[in-house]
Amino acid sequence: MTFKVGISEKKLADKRFKRTEEKILRLFFEDDCCFEMKALAKEASVARSTIYRHHRTMRNIIVDYEKYVLSQYRRMIRKCADNSIRIIYLKTIYFIIGNKNIFKLLMKYSDERIFCKMIMNKRISRTMGLPKNAHILYMVYVSEVARLLYEWGRRGFSEEEIERLLAEILYLTKTARSRLGILLD
Repeated sequence: MTFKVGISEKKLADKRFKRTEEKILRLFFEDDCCFEMKALAKEASVARSTIYRHHRTMRNIIVDYEKYVLSQYRRMIRKCADNSIRIIYLKTIYFIIGNKNIFKLLMKYSDERIFCKMIMNKRISRTMGLPKNAHILYMVYVSEVARLLYEWGRRGFSEEEIERLLAEILYLTKTARSRLGILLD
């Protein structure tokens, strides 16, 4: 029998799966001695086959988790696809604030790629209605916002910095509009 591995909402609806997945993630990201399936299974008090049902390899734990986070983000973006870019980026910030533990964990093992992936969502590009020649400027904007989010995470997702972060992103949005020479509202 083969099992589809990875994390999904459907799987997380099962309480046993969710409880085991939480153990796996906590041990993998926090315990320095859990870098082999055997050690991870022992510490989580489950069979090694259970770990393999959740993730194909140790490296896949990060990849599966990142895919799960991005799927959650895409779902949130789909709900606000008719809004202006300002609203979409504000919702991005609030998504991160609401899930900052996810990003604290990914920050240790990833880099700002996840932020770029979030911001470069194709749905946002279509919503913005960007002209083709604006692609380079948009990429600069994406990297600026990704850098802000990444630096905020590296400083520990400080709650006091949220207002400053939002102000900086709104400023970048405003200047992107003038640089692109289009009205996005």
